[in-house]
Amino acid sequence: MFPHAARRLFPAALLLLLSVHALAAGPAEVLRKHGVTGTLDWTRMLAGAKGSATAPKEAENTPKAHAMALRAAQKQAALNLKATLMSIRVDETATVAELAAKKPEISERLDLILRSATVTERESLDNGAVRVALRLPLYGAFALLVLPPGGTEKSARTPAAPAPGGAAPPPAPEKPAKTAKETAPAPPPSRPVTGLVVDARGLGAEPAMSPRIVDEAGAEIFGPSVFSRAAAVQNGAVLCFPAPEAALASPRAGNNPLTVKAAAVKGKGKTEIVLGRSEAKAIQNAPGAKDALRECRVLLVTE
Repeated sequence: MFPHAARRLFPAALLLLLSVHALAAGPAEVLRKHGVTGTLDWTRMLAGAKGSATAPKEAENTPKAHAMALRAAQKQAALNLKATLMSIRVDETATVAELAAKKPEISERLDLILRSATVTERESLDNGAVRVALRLPLYGAFALLVLPPGGTEKSARTPAAPAPGGAAPPPAPEKPAKTAKETAPAPPPSRPVTGLVVDARGLGAEPAMSPRIVDEAGAEIFGPSVFSRAAAVQNGAVLCFPAPEAALASPRAGNNPLTVKAAAVKGKGKTEIVLGRSEAKAIQNAPGAKDALRECRVLLVTE
């Protein structure tokens, strides 16, 4: 009888073990930036912060003490989370705090968004204090608030607008013949690319809500004029990873990503990624690349 019972219990035990493993598992490698007031997870596009508090002295050892400490801790966590969000660089021109300084309504709307933050931890400490952790996605309402206007579904598909006055843009200068030392562009993939992985390790590239990828002449390959703002709001413009293996394993990369190596990083915020001629050409020639860029299927590898 015992062997039969064991056989019945084994599938349940196995299911429990797998469930615990799934809960413990997350992205194998994520890019987190730790600040004074909180943490930014640029792989899963999440902001988190903690707050702790004790009940007022006059309320100690009363039935209401824990509830009062809990409310105070949650309020402190919300303040820390707001400070963390304010520190985020939107693009090369401004942080969220700098945008809010020019438009005070951004701070007011951010307070409303913070009401939807998820409580991920409530802990009673030995000294009678309570600690609360909050988390808020950087996509969705927050992205809608801070992302710059620009890219639309149409803008990524149509050619550049004519020069002022209706004249056609001047023809591109004729390219000089390649020398033997120049690297030829990588051949385009035979299948449409499903995502773009940009390896910027060693260049000091920093995450941002709306980074730009440009060629050596400064022409925008990826940025607000290229990507769909709706896609950036829904999923984030770019996901960041600390290693190429983690980026390639991400569903955002798809089953046929194109990987390029960044040549340099520009700007005081280090959010403008420069690609060399051959890398830019490889993206230009790759079938499906325009769709991938427009739909924000871009992954940045940086420290």
